[in-house]
Amino acid sequence: MQLTRSVLLDNLGGGLTIAGPDTTFVVTDNVMAYNGRARAPSSLLGGVAILSNTSGSRFERNTVVYNESGGVYRSGLSCSGPLVAASGNLIFHNGEPDGNGGLKLDVSTQVGPPGGCALGNSLALPTDANNLGFRSPVLPPLDFHLTSQTPALVRDAGGACTGIDLDGQARPAGAACDLGADEYVP
Repeated sequence: MQLTRSVLLDNLGGGLTIAGPDTTFVVTDNVMAYNGRARAPSSLLGGVAILSNTSGSRFERNTVVYNESGGVYRSGLSCSGPLVAASGNLIFHNGEPDGNGGLKLDVSTQVGPPGGCALGNSLALPTDANNLGFRSPVLPPLDFHLTSQTPALVRDAGGACTGIDLDGQARPAGAACDLGADEYVP
């Protein structure tokens, strides 16, 4: 399965679930926002649940923001696949108040390795973190592009990469790639 340069927005049942023992996937440069939502408290999923653990699978350079769930899976990213590469992601302001930004690396009771994705340089920030300088994250029309106000912990923080971002702009535009789906171009 491949999902690239897409926006998954405002899905009451949740954003994306990847499951299956032999499912190899590449999910890159996407925005997953406002999925699950408090108005659908029966939704078990907010943003993304990765239940597959297939070598060669990648969940990279995605922006996972403002998602909420009603229970089983984290509202941002839940991942139980240690063979899954998950670097360069920006996970921000999802529904959990525990300071972990909506990130859970294992769907069991143990949080973190060895059960979860190989996060690399992904960044997960809690709901009370400062605004990351998105163009318009709350008021319509929603826009999760980075701006000159985006802090250094996001801009040029994604390490080495090549390719294109959500808009088809070349990566990197600065000294290194930006975290998430958008590459800031002044």
